[in-house]
Amino acid sequence: MLHELYIRWTMPTVALLASLVSACATLPGETPYPREIAGHILTVRENGKPQSIASLMRRENIPGGVNCEDADTQPSVLHAVEEPDDIDDDLSCVDLDPVAAIAAGLREHLQARPADTHVLLFVHGGLNNRRGSFQRAVELLRKSDGPSDSYYPIFVNWRSALLSSYWDHLSLVRQGEENRSAKFWSPLFLATDLARAIVGAPQSWVVQGKHAYDSKRKKELFEQPVARPGTQPVVNVADAGYDYGCESSRWNAKAQGAWWLATSAAKLVTTPAVVEIGRASWDIMLRRTQTLFWTTDSLQPGDGGDHDRGALKALLDELEQLQRATPFKITLVGHSMGAIVANRMLAEAPSLVYQRIVHMASADSVQNTFDLTFNYLRSQAGESTAFYSLMLHGHNENREVSAWGLAPSGSLLAWIDNMFTTPPTSRSRTAGRWSNMRRFVSQIPESVKSRTYFTLYARDVQGHPLQHGEFDDCRFWTDAFWNGAPPEPGDN
Repeated sequence: MLHELYIRWTMPTVALLASLVSACATLPGETPYPREIAGHILTVRENGKPQSIASLMRRENIPGGVNCEDADTQPSVLHAVEEPDDIDDDLSCVDLDPVAAIAAGLREHLQARPADTHVLLFVHGGLNNRRGSFQRAVELLRKSDGPSDSYYPIFVNWRSALLSSYWDHLSLVRQGEENRSAKFWSPLFLATDLARAIVGAPQSWVVQGKHAYDSKRKKELFEQPVARPGTQPVVNVADAGYDYGCESSRWNAKAQGAWWLATSAAKLVTTPAVVEIGRASWDIMLRRTQTLFWTTDSLQPGDGGDHDRGALKALLDELEQLQRATPFKITLVGHSMGAIVANRMLAEAPSLVYQRIVHMASADSVQNTFDLTFNYLRSQAGESTAFYSLMLHGHNENREVSAWGLAPSGSLLAWIDNMFTTPPTSRSRTAGRWSNMRRFVSQIPESVKSRTYFTLYARDVQGHPLQHGEFDDCRFWTDAFWNGAPPEPGDN
């Protein structure tokens, strides 16, 4: 009884705090989803196992399921799993094996267009819920001038919502392992988090105060760099006169500053809570970037060495086999924490050949970018790969407004650097902020400098990404967006 009362009071409270922090996701409108989209979307559960499109639609109460009676007659390469347990009698739906569906769809595409097949692999970032990321992928698939025009798009969706991450921290994960008795101790963990927020409030105020001071007074750290198109690596400053299709926020630079002052008192209360909830949730989100490759079953003690592949690892294995049989191009795009996943993909499937790797506001560290991205570019598989790192204007990074200004100022990357982690060195800070990466540009290996591009967008121009969560609302699959320049004739 006490545990039920605890859940009734705790979950709404955490949900309210989640609404303050969850600024990275957008939720498109509802539409029915036909069966064929299963060949383009991989949804991965918290445990690393794939979730079928049909079960996702049932769980989220999304219309447009698959009719089991018509499964054999539909003109599709997607294969239904004929297991009785996979059929929902009430909705007459059938579950599909997501990895097999994607592999089958790509195989058919390769047979039809072997010479010009180009795969777009997109991994979204943190603070995205399952429903929103699924609907956004469907909208992009159906977009008349979307990525399907030039690519065979594959969207990798994973559970990165704040609420579910913090709830796993409270009730499931203990010291890196799942513990089914953890839920009974969750009130103690919640009380401890609240106590830490109170005791640590002065420290969080100092850290955020320094962040505010630096962003206001040390302008040289955050001003737009001078474009260096002829240098190596290339530093692009996006053309302020071109619209990159972004759904930009309405906060202009002056409004950001004025609202920051007006909400300063509220930040004294919310900042300590965001710090503690954010740290705990960040750890769980990082755990989930790992279970994409190896399931939680393989991470538990006493498993006898039976390491189960995660859904994304299984997909990469399929792509490796297909690319060996019929070479095709791949562009890998990771937004925010999706760049962490993208870097791990390079390590888990080092023989896959990518034409481009694109990090949009990367939440991975500078160190990992050197150890994983640049090392891949030096490998045989990556010897012709181009790398793009796309970034917000420095002032937008530092003054981003979340939750109507009630949450601490700054983008998610600023929160990671200042609140969610304690970087031991400046190389441990996020690579998606120019104020961090600029210090290490000269250390990029000579052999990859000519294939490395940094692009920074305008401070206060509609059609440019002005907030961290807006990158995947832009035309992120185009050369123009990566290079920060209007498209040349014949570009995507």
